Amino acid sequence: MRPSTTTDPCSPSALDDDALLAAAKAWRARALRGDRSANGRAHELEVELRRRLGPAQPIVRSATGSELIGQVAYITLVGAPGGSF
Repeated sequence: MRPSTTTDPCSPSALDDDALLAAAKAWRARALRGDRSANGRAHELEVELRRRLGPAQPIVRSATGSELIGQVAYITLVGAPGGSF
């Protein structure tokens, strides 16, 4: 029997970037609320997110403080420091 070449629709690699980010947020929120069964799936989705987007970069504010400069892709995933989801 030949291995299948189709992608599993439940696989993180089958999701577009927006769907992957939303799924990672949802599964991590479940894990943080104490759902131990959500930890593995959240990790799997976050690994794929990091693979696609690269490592998170620090957020740098301009001299006026009104603009964000640099990559801020993970801010919606982890939330603001001290904030909530």
